[in-house]
Amino acid sequence: MLPRNGEIPADPRQALLRCLDLGHTGCLLSRADSGVGYRVYVMLGEILAAESDEDDATLLALLRAGAHIDEVQHAQLATKAAANGGLGGMLFDSLPEDLVLHLFVERFRENLYRFLRLDGGVDVLAMDAVFVDNIQVGHDTRSLLEELSVLATRIGQLDAHRELVLGPGSVAPVEDVERILLERCRAPQRLGELLLDSPWEHTRLLEAVRRMLDEGMLAAVRPPPDDELFPDEDTADAPLPGAPPRRDVSTEEDDLAAFQDYDTVREAGAFLTDRTLLDRVDLDGPGQTELSASTETLIEMEEADGKEALKSAVSLNFSGPKLADEEVLRKLEVTNEVLATIVGALETGVGRGAGVARLQLLVEGTSVNLAPLFKGVEVTEDGTLPANVVVRNLRKRPVAEHRRLLNRGLADLIERALSAADEELDVDGFETMLEQLAGYQQRLGV
Repeated sequence: MLPRNGEIPADPRQALLRCLDLGHTGCLLSRADSGVGYRVYVMLGEILAAESDEDDATLLALLRAGAHIDEVQHAQLATKAAANGGLGGMLFDSLPEDLVLHLFVERFRENLYRFLRLDGGVDVLAMDAVFVDNIQVGHDTRSLLEELSVLATRIGQLDAHRELVLGPGSVAPVEDVERILLERCRAPQRLGELLLDSPWEHTRLLEAVRRMLDEGMLAAVRPPPDDELFPDEDTADAPLPGAPPRRDVSTEEDDLAAFQDYDTVREAGAFLTDRTLLDRVDLDGPGQTELSASTETLIEMEEADGKEALKSAVSLNFSGPKLADEEVLRKLEVTNEVLATIVGALETGVGRGAGVARLQLLVEGTSVNLAPLFKGVEVTEDGTLPANVVVRNLRKRPVAEHRRLLNRGLADLIERALSAADEELDVDGFETMLEQLAGYQQRLGV
């Protein structure tokens, strides 16, 4: 049962944390000033889904911007969604499964970020269970909330300045996403225009723009005249990337100056007390750190007509190195050696069949955030996991989740199996088993 209305904080973030702490099952509803509604679903201390009124329209826009569907397909899917009350699983019928799963993960993340940034009150609906289209598991809820909090600090000012005009900086891009954005900004480009025609969710694009501004790949510039989309006139009056701000007092230039890097214009650490420096916005909070790698993900884009930057399909990798099949199989081999040893000890100390039965119960009792790794897994007679089933389950998840889900899932199962053995075996039997398992953590690499 959810707490009474008086016990739910008005702030969406605090309301969500309250429901998570109490382990409630239900839906938190809030609404943005624009009227868009957001819904976050929780169960047993975990966030399972985050939806908004704009999900269908946004998914179709992302697919079209990424050249995964054309205008005709876009119209057809939009019509079907309107007739059926939503896209539901229709995307799986016409698009690669990995692409759709990736889009759903990104939509979940974006909606949760937007919900946490809302100012309005929260309504809470109690539910017996959560049944929605885009359920997400395999993430660490508390870590995800912390990462989104850091993200809000990093990109909040950018998100509020959609009129900011971007131009090329003085540093060459490194990543594919940076090259594409730089190409888009060869002629002055408003941030709002980049967001409007982006194949990425807004927070992903803002993360990339923020990084490129920080590193000098992009620079804030004066906007061109309204009727000049691709200016070719003399732009000598425009500030050069990395140059000190002009000392005019116009509001427009003061706004641009808020996004410049003033560390580059100080000499010998001198503190500058010019009036124009007192009103500038520092996008970094004190002691702010970079986002952890777990917020990063792999985005695949295909060729888009008329865009030089999208001539060929590219993989925009925001995450670490892809988890190779060889590494997955090696980790499973080590895990199976450990599990077989534990099962053998239980068979000897408790009785025939006890080890396999206990391990099967542990597999089926895996926590909800790790359960996708072991879906449909049946422990073999020798006390091991069928590698092909585990690998298939892993590959159904978004690429960015693979390493964390595999490492945490295997380590969690081994730890629970050891605890079960500790309860069932006598001291000598348990110590003998531990001697056989010495060094498994290092070999497992978690």
